[in-house]
Amino acid sequence: MLAPNAVLPSQFDRCQTPETIILNHEQDPLERANLRKAMDLETASGGISFRFEKNICTSYNIGIEIVPGNKQDANTTPQPAVQVNPTTGETELKTRSSVKAVLFGSRKRDGREVVIKMRSKAKSFKDSQEIYEWLGNMRLLFHIAGGPAIIEDPTKEKQACHPHIANVLDIIEDNVRFSPAYCECSGHH
Repeated sequence: MLAPNAVLPSQFDRCQTPETIILNHEQDPLERANLRKAMDLETASGGISFRFEKNICTSYNIGIEIVPGNKQDANTTPQPAVQVNPTTGETELKTRSSVKAVLFGSRKRDGREVVIKMRSKAKSFKDSQEIYEWLGNMRLLFHIAGGPAIIEDPTKEKQACHPHIANVLDIIEDNVRFSPAYCECSGHH
C-alpha cells in the first residue's frame, strides 16, 4: 500500500522532455514509434496559423444551419445563416446561438461543399488552456488533410486516412470567431 503522501512518477510529467518520455517506452517499441509519430505531427502542425478574414463570406457562401433552431416549423423553409443588413449593406451572421454554429456552405473558388463549424472566441471556451488545446487540434487536423497547400491548390488535399474524421480544408478566424471548414460528409450508411 502507498503512503498517503506518495508521489507517483508519471510518463506525462511536464518536467520530462519528449525524448525522455520516448525512452521510458523502450520496453514497447510500437508504443515508442507511435509516440514519436504523434510528436512529429504536433511539431509539423505547430507553425500553421488560422487564416484571418474580415468576413468569411469573402471565401465562402454560407448556407443554412445544419441543426435548425427549435422554433423552426417543419413546414418553414430554413433561412440562410448570413443575411445582408439593409441599412449598412454589411453581411451579418444570424444563427440560433451566438456561441457555436454548424453551417452548410460552399467554397466560392470552386464550389466545393463544406461544413463550417463556427466558435465564438469569447464565449465558447472555458479557459485559455481549452483554447490552446482546440487550436492545436485544428492545426493538426488541417496538417493531416494537406495543410496550407490545399488553400492554394485543392488537388493537394490528401485522402482521409481516418474515415471517421472529416478533412479540415481551411481554418479561418475573424475578430470574434474561429471557423474551420470541413469537407462535407454524407454520413455512415
